[in-house]
Amino acid sequence: MLVVDLPTLYHELDELGFYSYGTLTRQEILKLASICELSDENRARYRIEEALSAIVVALRYGEGLYEMPSWAQPYCLGFHAPDSVPLRVPRAPTMAGVPTMPDVPMVQIAHFARANWYAETLDRLKKLSQRLKKVLEGQAAASGEAVPPMRLWQRVANSGLPERPMALAAGLGSQGKNQLLIARRKNTIFASDTPLYSSAVVLGVLLCPITICNGTVGSDIRSGISLDTEEESSETLNDKNVSSTLEKALAERGSYPLCGSCRKCVDACPSGALSLPLIRPDTKSKDAKSKVVFKKLLCIQHWTARLDAILPQEVEKTLPPRLYGCDSCLEVCPYFHPDPKADTQFGRLGPELPALYFVESSNETIRENFRGTTMNLAWMSMDAFRRNAALCLADNSD
Repeated sequence: MLVVDLPTLYHELDELGFYSYGTLTRQEILKLASICELSDENRARYRIEEALSAIVVALRYGEGLYEMPSWAQPYCLGFHAPDSVPLRVPRAPTMAGVPTMPDVPMVQIAHFARANWYAETLDRLKKLSQRLKKVLEGQAAASGEAVPPMRLWQRVANSGLPERPMALAAGLGSQGKNQLLIARRKNTIFASDTPLYSSAVVLGVLLCPITICNGTVGSDIRSGISLDTEEESSETLNDKNVSSTLEKALAERGSYPLCGSCRKCVDACPSGALSLPLIRPDTKSKDAKSKVVFKKLLCIQHWTARLDAILPQEVEKTLPPRLYGCDSCLEVCPYFHPDPKADTQFGRLGPELPALYFVESSNETIRENFRGTTMNLAWMSMDAFRRNAALCLADNSD
């Protein structure tokens, strides 16, 4: 059986710059799929039944202070068409480096979407699978086995898989009260000034057609059992043991071990999507860790790219000047540490765009200009972006 040992895997993950990482066995993948009620469609789409292991990664993203794309710049200068002339004198350059008019309304993009960090994660996972494939070629030459082809190494990010539960179960970190992952640094070659924790991360998963062992070929990463055959692995690592491991990892989602009594994210949520149950003065202190109530239908992030229902009044009032995403609960978090040195060439947009562009451009034009960015997924509505820009313009006209 072809295997990759942990020292080799961790070395490659460190070299590729992943901030945090962990692994899951085949049994844990299947159990998580069951716990999270993964649909049959997604089971088939990601070929869950064929994966022998999974590598879960967290990549720390940057501030995203990139220059505004050329297609948006004319609107910052007062142009509305190719033959227009500037209407006003530009002010000083913004942090994105493009001069704008004093009263040109801008819509904001959340940190994680200012460049396509998902594409960056997928690109690095592709390089990881290529490196691991080379490691396996030596084993294959000796044993006569065939190295699994690249099509069997499933790389996903921002997918239909339960990526956050997978990250928790793989030991990447803890869940915060804002319901997002606070990743713990695993990379051993980062500079000493790299923070130990960061919630400024995107997640990715590499579903592998090979087994990952703890350093001794034929030894499982968690239990130390023999993996000479898949049948023996399935019989020895029983469902009860897997359930215990996952339940322990996932149970802390309601305890927030790194948050303590902090409630900054709860207080900062502009639409009231996060709340803590009222605690009576006579309640014992141990009960103060009550699970945060998260109302998805009040989350601005949930609505910024959707136009499939009526926008709740609480969200409509607080959405401007956002275009996509919401960083309110993240920016106040003590663990929110974007990487000032991080960079990617994929899908750069910068922190803000002129609202008028979306009102005056067709859906087809917007989608074409968003090609290759985080904001061009199939489920995203260009009409929703146009609505968000219109709300921003209306807010500025009040």
